[in-house]
Amino acid sequence: MKSHHMTRVLSAGLIAAVLTLASVLGRPMWVWFLLPALVAGALLLDFRAVGFADSTSPDDDTSADDPQPSEEKPWLQTALAVVPVQSVLPDCPFLLSATVWWRPVDPLDSLTQGNPAGLAAMSVLERAQNVVGGEHPGRCTFLEHWLTGVLGRPTTDHTGSVTAFAADVRLVLRPADQRHLDELDGLRKSMDTAESRRQHERDLRTYLREDVLETPGSALVWWMARHDDEIERAVRMIAPLTYLSAAANDEEVPEAFRDLLTVMPEGDPTGGFEHPEPVDERATAATAAGEGHRSVGWETSPGERVSDLLDQMGFAQGSADRAAFVHRLARMSDEAGRSDAAESFRANLRQEEYGEEQLHTEAHEDGAEETTSATGNGNPSPPYAGPEAVRTGEWQVTTDGQVSQVDLSASYDPAHPTPGAPGAGPAGAEQ
Repeated sequence: MKSHHMTRVLSAGLIAAVLTLASVLGRPMWVWFLLPALVAGALLLDFRAVGFADSTSPDDDTSADDPQPSEEKPWLQTALAVVPVQSVLPDCPFLLSATVWWRPVDPLDSLTQGNPAGLAAMSVLERAQNVVGGEHPGRCTFLEHWLTGVLGRPTTDHTGSVTAFAADVRLVLRPADQRHLDELDGLRKSMDTAESRRQHERDLRTYLREDVLETPGSALVWWMARHDDEIERAVRMIAPLTYLSAAANDEEVPEAFRDLLTVMPEGDPTGGFEHPEPVDERATAATAAGEGHRSVGWETSPGERVSDLLDQMGFAQGSADRAAFVHRLARMSDEAGRSDAAESFRANLRQEEYGEEQLHTEAHEDGAEETTSATGNGNPSPPYAGPEAVRTGEWQVTTDGQVSQVDLSASYDPAHPTPGAPGAGPAGAEQ
């Protein structure tokens, strides 16, 4: 039996003996007050005995097996400053900067390794190269955050000598490489935009040729879908749409539609309908001035039908685009053997371009007639472009369909003819 157990047994026996003696002898009650003092003394002796036993004689079965706590090895650091790390582009590397924390796996092994800090830096660089080696430099910012997580985990190198991780990771590009990438990105976006526009234009041409203008019927249906409340005008558009369909497909006008190209009599202003059609004021003015007649009705000339179609398509009168389109259509008509229609196109274009100019010129001629009659000289005719060129505002369109800009700042005035011009008067005659 151990000593502290013996102490407890003796304390309990002593208390029992005191109580028995007090009962037998009939002692007064104050004897009972000695009982707490005896119990406290016994317990105090017991605790002191247990503490002394534990300090002097530890248990043999537990003291021998307790391991001694090992000492934690400190972390050391080294720095990586602007180290190039290869990207997927050979001439555009990443630049890596970081703080490398490391410690040897075996303290004795560090004595045999001449530069353990170099091993730690190499371990971090290998891990970084494995992550960014196949990435594009344009993802530099994303890869920087990715490397922060990958390199922040302590990892032993392939030799098993050091454990290393990296902090304060920075991944950037050289300024020249960044500017180069930005320029390439801008060019690529511009090329994509241009290619998208070209594809849109190709799709539009394919749509017009293979769907809209494939046949005169498909062209008419397309026009009616856009003007579903203009049935009467749709009938007048059959001829110009037929010409457009034939020109778009490099074919001759079908025989069944050629009878629609005849010119209607001048005395039928109603156009074959119960009510008169809207009259073109410019055409009426040109007719009154003796510059030709443009009939408005059921059967009009090919040039007038094409002019109506171009108006509906948004080609402004006098514009270079309108003149170029008409000349190309006339050239294709000549090649198809329809010279009469081609001449109708050109005549209608000349009428549109020079109608107002000729009206203005004749107004001046009426005012200058009395002045020139005394000298016997007639009024000079207004300048005419002839078959080689057609003036359209500030543009010149040749019969080959070429458009160029010309200077029309000096307009013709018959009352003040240009010196040296035909019919310029005495000054012109002297020259």
